[in-house]
Amino acid sequence: DMKMLVDEKENFKLEGLEKYLVEQALVQRRMGGLDLEEQAPVFKAKGILPYGNVGVYEFKRLTPDVEYYVRRLDDWINEKEPVTMDWRDTVAGFTLFGKIPNIYGSRMIHYRYVKKNPKDMLRLWIYHLAGCCSETQPDVVESTFVFRDTALVYRFAENSRNILARLLEMFWRGLQRPLPFFPFTSHRYAEQRIGRSKTREEAKHMAASQWVSSHARGEFEDPYISLCFSESDG
Repeated sequence: DMKMLVDEKENFKLEGLEKYLVEQALVQRRMGGLDLEEQAPVFKAKGILPYGNVGVYEFKRLTPDVEYYVRRLDDWINEKEPVTMDWRDTVAGFTLFGKIPNIYGSRMIHYRYVKKNPKDMLRLWIYHLAGCCSETQPDVVESTFVFRDTALVYRFAENSRNILARLLEMFWRGLQRPLPFFPFTSHRYAEQRIGRSKTREEAKHMAASQWVSSHARGEFEDPYISLCFSESDG
């Protein structure tokens, strides 16, 4: 019979998913006005932190950066209360409806205590386009995502309806067959071409290191991507 083995390895450092979850919890508690120093016993009691003084050290190592991030976030929010907008529209033959969250006046503000990444950028962009789509008075004039390392701002998109229509067309094609769109690799290419004025070949070279990497997990190693595009050479 198979027996479950007890993992006797002592965890001396917060890493990976555990570290991420602790950081997100700290941000939410600080946003709620709680003193982070008083939260250490709570996290220790839950068994989230490493044992003993190591756990105390790891907790204190995280809190200064979280405090700084929340102060930055407060500057954007400026003590306003967010509202959620019910949204419904017809674009390119699609009837769309849902809720647009985190609206502060005429600005939408999303945040997550992570480094800037394409998936969060795309998610905000779609919300932003929906908010700009009103044919009378736009509900959202500006959208911001406050990342751990920077803040991304989208200005009002005059042609938001046309952009959203093109995205919906791609969405429909994607329901029929996988689309060769890879957010991290595409972002690396665009960043090099637009942000750093690199040539096409230089940008492709940099994007290739995001697709297949020798020192980190490349985007091609995503099991879903490799399953659908295993015959592609990138």
